Amino acid sequence: MTNNDKQNRIYIRSAKQWVPCTKEQFDDYYRDINAYRRTQQNHGRCVCPPSKRLMCDMDCWTCPYCTQGDLSSLDSGHTDNESTEMNWLDQLQREMPDLQVPSSEDLVTDVLYMRQLLARVCELLPQAIEIWRLRQLGVSDDAIATKIGTGRKTFAYRIKKTAEVLKKEFPDFF
Repeated sequence: MTNNDKQNRIYIRSAKQWVPCTKEQFDDYYRDINAYRRTQQNHGRCVCPPSKRLMCDMDCWTCPYCTQGDLSSLDSGHTDNESTEMNWLDQLQREMPDLQVPSSEDLVTDVLYMRQLLARVCELLPQAIEIWRLRQLGVSDDAIATKIGTGRKTFAYRIKKTAEVLKKEFPDFF
């Protein structure tokens, strides 16, 4: 049997069967799969033996040849230049303080503060939620003023006055 007489087949792992195909179909099907498999092997995440490569379908999570490779947890330890044992998460938090996770007390405080702010906004401008919703939809100020039953200048004045009061009462947010 010559190479021209060789039957091309694609393995469908979910159905556990081989499907005959043409050379073009075979090449098209395995082109992306082979590139992906080689990338995974270069990173140590695939240890698929050459005899099983035609069974690859890029579904690494269910593949028996999948390994962790060069992926590691943020909690995994490493040693820095000064032989100090540390984990990646500690290093990230030290180098990027913006990534610090807020404490649960801070989160609760922020939630309570935001509830007070929202209650005060609704007290000063009862249509605030509707105005915000319409602005999110891209409705013009003229259309919003008509919708809430005021003139455009009255609407703009109320927004301005509400913002001034909120700046005084909640300086951390404004």
